[in-house]
Amino acid sequence: MTHSPMDPTDAFTELGRVALGETSLDDVLQHVAEMGQRVLPVPVEVSVTLFRGEAAHIAASAGDLAFDLDEPRYAPRSGPCLDAATTGAVLSVPDLGIENRWPEWGERARSIGVGSSVSIGMPVQEAVVGALNVHARTPLAFDDDTITVLETLAAYAAVALANARLCDSTASLARQLHEATSLPISSRAAAAGGQPARR
Repeated sequence: MTHSPMDPTDAFTELGRVALGETSLDDVLQHVAEMGQRVLPVPVEVSVTLFRGEAAHIAASAGDLAFDLDEPRYAPRSGPCLDAATTGAVLSVPDLGIENRWPEWGERARSIGVGSSVSIGMPVQEAVVGALNVHARTPLAFDDDTITVLETLAAYAAVALANARLCDSTASLARQLHEATSLPISSRAAAAGGQPARR
């Protein structure tokens, strides 16, 4: 089957047109996952793993294989996906046939037809909150150039995450300010642990 990749420059231009403040985070991450499929010279499947507190979940996926391998309900408890998500590292698995760093994950990956894989951590505001995971059915699918392209995609996803976090923080602060200024003066003082000012 012929695979004609999209030019990475065109892909990043297209991503740059996405209005981060007007598009949901889930939609942005799904766009990143689908773009990962379109820009590489070999067929791949892509997922984006995010952490909420201690729990990981798949925020976006392009391809059943990626979902089956990375979805925490099915995935082994260790693997490059989770390690990249918690450390921010770029973890490449060139050939699943000889991979032994994550035995349980490797066995699972081989059983569903993965030949090679790369996971890229996404740091946001000094905290690593997720990873971009890309899997191919063939070994040795990812060279330095393709990993560089994927790092750019992961960076874009990290910007979207940072933007979403900022929007959430701003909305939360606005709610708190609204609630604080809506309270009577005596209630505000009590909430602050003090007494209302006497006149």
